[in-house]
Amino acid sequence: CFLALAHAEGLLHAAVAASYAEGPDTGLARLERLRPPTWLLGSHLWLGAYADMHARAARFELARAYYDKTIAVAPPLERATLFERRRARPRGEPLHREDDDGIRRI
Repeated sequence: CFLALAHAEGLLHAAVAASYAEGPDTGLARLERLRPPTWLLGSHLWLGAYADMHARAARFELARAYYDKTIAVAPPLERATLFERRRARPRGEPLHREDDDGIRRI
């Protein structure tokens, strides 16, 4: 059971990494090719990855729809601190900001 979890998470992480290295469409294509367990398909991690990649690809309406699904299933702390802020982000605004002190913040 633990090995299946580790394998599924590894595939998800690889798709996210590819989205940053090669672009969000590459990451989305990798997610589409995967056959993850059903419990992962409905998880906030899987849905959040789709939401973030669509936002980075400037498909904002689709990203918001995935953020809504993510928020519905995410644990309360993650929902309040991450996904709701990302859902509310104006179109085209980056996922992070750099303050005057040069520190990147989400």
